Amino acid sequence: MEYEEARQRIFYHSAFAHFDGTSEAHGSSIVNTLLDAKTGGYTPDLSQAVTDLITCLESVNRYWNGDTPSSGMPSDHRQPDRNVTYAMAAILSTGIECFLAWLGDAVIDGGRQTESWIDSGF
Repeated sequence: MEYEEARQRIFYHSAFAHFDGTSEAHGSSIVNTLLDAKTGGYTPDLSQAVTDLITCLESVNRYWNGDTPSSGMPSDHRQPDRNVTYAMAAILSTGIECFLAWLGDAVIDGGRQTESWIDSGF
């Protein structure tokens, strides 16, 4: 996967508008899936979306760091794209928000939801 495609797919998963003006979808957006599950009161299936996000992150990492990801490159080589960084922050903060909401529901509900969320990989 090329960097630009990975970048756009990360934007999609964060529910950010595409910066190139497209609206092409690549499966379920992580943020939208989490928010739908939060408001709908069900356990989301994130396996496909998370697999796609990891593939995107691998591509972005290779673009930023070269053929040996995270081996370290000179600081003048490439700087991380701020928009990708913001998109990842949105994905992570939404995940934390939904997890905390679920955790509060689980405590109120006597912990009955614990296994389903943990088993789902969330």
